[in-house]
Amino acid sequence: MKTKEYFKDSELACKCGCGAMPEEIAVERLYALRLIYRNPIRITSGKRCSDHNANIGGSKHSKHVAGIAFDCVVPKIDELNFICLAKLCGFNGVGFKDNIFVHIDARSTDAMWGY
Repeated sequence: MKTKEYFKDSELACKCGCGAMPEEIAVERLYALRLIYRNPIRITSGKRCSDHNANIGGSKHSKHVAGIAFDCVVPKIDELNFICLAKLCGFNGVGFKDNIFVHIDARSTDAMWGY
């Protein structure tokens, strides 16, 4: 897998330093998204261990803990395009905080929400 071409382990791993990494299927989908989006994607949150998730006030059922979610920063003008492409790559969960970040996750059912 060529993920290191576009993403550093430090972007994808839990921010507490425990070394927990996302599931391979989610990383593969993220890589596919980067290829078709054709622009850099800045990841602000990837995998979270349970402790880190609790420390930052994350949901008990966070897809970040499951290792299948990413919070991404994209230009506001690209948000809708990015969301559509993410859905094409198998990210069925999409949440967004306008002009701040887009959450994408590889859950099995469709869900979309705003923060």
